[in-house]
Amino acid sequence: MARHPVLGPLPTSDANSALQRESLAALAAILPHDRIILRDERVDDLGVDASLELVDSEKGTNCRAQLQLKGRRGLIPGKNGALSLSVSTDNINYLLNGNCPVYVLYRPEVRELRYAFARDEVERIERDTPGWRDQDSITIHFLHVLDASSLQSIGDRLMSEARLHRLIHDKLAPLHDLVWGVEKIRDWLNAALSERLAGSRPEDVQAPPAHIAGPVLLQLSFCATQEQLREMYANLLASAMRRHSADEVHPAFTQIVQQLSPDEAVILNKIAALPHQFRLSERVDDCGAHVDGPDGEHISAQYERFCVDARVGHPKLSDSYLDNLLRLKLLSEETWAEGLYQPKRWTDHGAVQASVRNITGRAIRLSAFGEQFLRVCARSK
Repeated sequence: MARHPVLGPLPTSDANSALQRESLAALAAILPHDRIILRDERVDDLGVDASLELVDSEKGTNCRAQLQLKGRRGLIPGKNGALSLSVSTDNINYLLNGNCPVYVLYRPEVRELRYAFARDEVERIERDTPGWRDQDSITIHFLHVLDASSLQSIGDRLMSEARLHRLIHDKLAPLHDLVWGVEKIRDWLNAALSERLAGSRPEDVQAPPAHIAGPVLLQLSFCATQEQLREMYANLLASAMRRHSADEVHPAFTQIVQQLSPDEAVILNKIAALPHQFRLSERVDDCGAHVDGPDGEHISAQYERFCVDARVGHPKLSDSYLDNLLRLKLLSEETWAEGLYQPKRWTDHGAVQASVRNITGRAIRLSAFGEQFLRVCARSK
């Protein structure tokens, strides 16, 4: 406390407060006020000292960067010219929740400002110290001097992050209408289950197990525009509610429907509606020629034609659809080898000795698990 000759005893401003004011003044002095607005945010300061807002053609943009301002004396540059400063881990973690977070360092002895983008520093720290969040502090490296030329790069970075944030928000906004709430799911399910359980005796209808109904209700939230998948979930739930079919409802079926595309649901419904067993096969020799003659087709071609007949939206993805249904074990693949004896024969060029033609066979059909899945999920109950 010091005594003023006129005003009497007054509190003394500590060195840290004075350095912070000097740091903020130094920052304000280099900013082009026609392009950047500096806002002091030290009221209720929890880790953000100031913010920068870009101005475009005398119009505010609300594109902002949040700053943590540090004033330090006596820092010595490292071999790469960077200055190192320790900050608390909770401070940088707090900054990362904001828009374009930046650390600014002021060196009063040389009246120099430096800066470091917090997200860039976190990328570096993650590479060097993956468990940094468990530490009390981390070290920020200040390599770049903050001057008129670097302000342009900061402005470009700020605008780029702001545009990306806005773009993501705008692109995700339509999804709000695509996600069903509890009331919408309830209303749709009531109608769908009433249709499927119509004619059932009351004593034959039971509450579905929670480990089946829970995942179904959760996934229905995201099926507002996917009718084929919604229908499968409804069929699955109806099967779980009918006593005579409940035992066939495998817990994995909810995850399987979740991993199907709408086209794959169409394919499975087409298979379920076939009057005969689904089977694709091919037999080729060592040269890749079809044993069944020129009309023979590879399984890939047969399956694509099946997808076209089923009227899927993207038949050119049929190979991917086949791989996925095999991966989910709804379809099974069988291979075999055989020898086709070819007796000695005569041609215009002379005798052709007897030989054995090596044949490789392959067949795709529904697995037992797939048949059970279709009984539960691919037919209206």
